Formats: sequence, C-alpha cells, structure tokens
Amino acid sequence: MAQQERVALITGGVGDIGQAIARRLRVQGLRIVLLDLVPQMDGSAVAAALGEGITYRQCDVTDRAQVEAAFAEEEQIYVAIANAGVVLGDQFLSVSEESWHTTMEVNLTGTFHIAQVAAKRMVQQSRDVNGVRGKVLFTGSWTQNRPCPRSAIYGASKAGVQMLAQCMAQELADEGVLVNVVAPGAVDGGITRRTYAQNAGFREQMAGMVPLKTLQPVDSVAGAFAYLCSSDADHMTGSTMVVDGGLSLLSCQV
Repeated sequence: MAQQERVALITGGVGDIGQAIARRLRVQGLRIVLLDLVPQMDGSAVAAALGEGITYRQCDVTDRAQVEAAFAEEEQIYVAIANAGVVLGDQFLSVSEESWHTTMEVNLTGTFHIAQVAAKRMVQQSRDVNGVRGKVLFTGSWTQNRPCPRSAIYGASKAGVQMLAQCMAQELADEGVLVNVVAPGAVDGGITRRTYAQNAGFREQMAGMVPLKTLQPVDSVAGAFAYLCSSDADHMTGSTMVVDGGLSLLSCQV
C-alpha cells in the first residue's frame, strides 16, 4: 500500500482532539476523512480550514448503516480512529437511565461499529512492507482503570473500549490488523474545556491534581495517535498508551 494512498478516518473529527489528530496525520502523509454529527456544510468548512487532503462526511457512529456508508466511500483504509464520545458525569445515585444508555451507545456501541466495519475492510487489503493491513485506534481515558467520582458510566464505557481493543488485537494479529488505545488525562479541549470554562475552580483543582501541573494540550493526544499510526509502532498491538501527565498515578477525590 503506497504511502500517498493511505487514508485515515477519524470519528468525532470536528472536535478539538479530532482536528488535532487530523493535522498531525496529514503531516505524515495520510489523507484524512473527518466523521462527525455536524451538518455537512459546517463540517466541510472545518475540513477546508484544516487544509488540503482533509475532507468531511456527516456520520452518526450509533447508526451502523451510516458507518458502513462512510467507509464504503474509500477504496482502502489504513487507519480508523474511534474518537467520538460523550461525557455525562453525575454522582452514581443520580445517574439517569437515559444518561447510561446514551453513554454506552456512543462510547461503546459506536466504537464497536467503527472497529468492526474497519476491520472487515482491512483484512481484505494487501499487507505493507511490515505486514500491516491496517490500524484501528481508540480514544480511551485515564478513568478506564482509575475510579473517579462522577465518572461511573464514562469510566465503565472506556473500560469496555479497552477490553474491546485487547480482544480485537488478539484475534486480528495474524491478519495484520493492529489495534491500540490512547488514554488521555485532563485534556484542555472539547467537552472538558467547556466544563472548565463554566467552573474555574474545577479547572484549577484538576490542574493541581496532575503531577505535571497543567491540563493536557490536545496536541499531546494527537502526538500519541501519530506515533501509533507511524511505522515505529508496527510491532505494537493490544496496548494502551496512557498520556495523562501522571494523573492516573493519583487517587481521584474530585
């Protein structure tokens, strides 16, 4: 598979993390397709602003037919990144059934749709010089292995994503499909940034908990994905890159 032919599809692509990943992978020579819920015109404007070689398609990851249609537009897919997610935090006794279902539908079922559709395509593709047919990557979270108040459903969904990745990696290794997870910490972007904007005290408290004493730039998350997409990570599967400034080393008391 020639380098110039390599395509990466990124869900949640219009968000801060999605855009940061797109910029980094474009530098590596991949053609990027952003997938997200925003209207086609708005998403196309974001893609155009990011530069040449980046396009947009509207896609709801919870709708299997839409996912399959988005992937069918590409002849070959080298990277699929399941990055779309929601955060509906609340104290466990106050979590609504609706919040539970929405979180699992987007964060876990949506990730499953992307992963399975991508993997089915990849196993039919030719291998590159390192024996790789494709890479499926997930956005996890430091909370997938570290309990934190108000994060029961989110943490549970991301723990499920990590196990999904490990099972896929084990089954698909012989097929040349690599599956890994990037687990960020307190990211200064997207939903988390909006939460920080509404609650300055919470922002300061979270930043103070991080051993590196700063919220995580989206570019650091993108950098981890860029590494996993590079040939340097062609002998890496079933792994989780925890890139969280050391946040998961601590006991969360927020």
